[in-house]
Amino acid sequence: MYVMSVINNLLISFVMAIFINSAEVHYQVWTAFYGMWIAFLLWIGFIVTREATMSIWEGRPWKVWLINVSYYLIGFLLMGAILGVWH
Repeated sequence: MYVMSVINNLLISFVMAIFINSAEVHYQVWTAFYGMWIAFLLWIGFIVTREATMSIWEGRPWKVWLINVSYYLIGFLLMGAILGVWH
């Protein structure tokens, strides 16, 4: 179970690196803040919407949703900052 979690996070990092690299090459900006901005947009577009849909259909409390999406937000922002400066 933990191995799959690590594999999933590596996959997320890889996809985020592709997005950040594409945006950085286009705009010629390599900063931690820019990487975090891209990560934030990816988090809203993919994590918040998916988790909201799951919470609605599963009938989970919104506090649980907030905990889940906050966990992903912290992870995404850290990955974005690292990948933003690592070029």
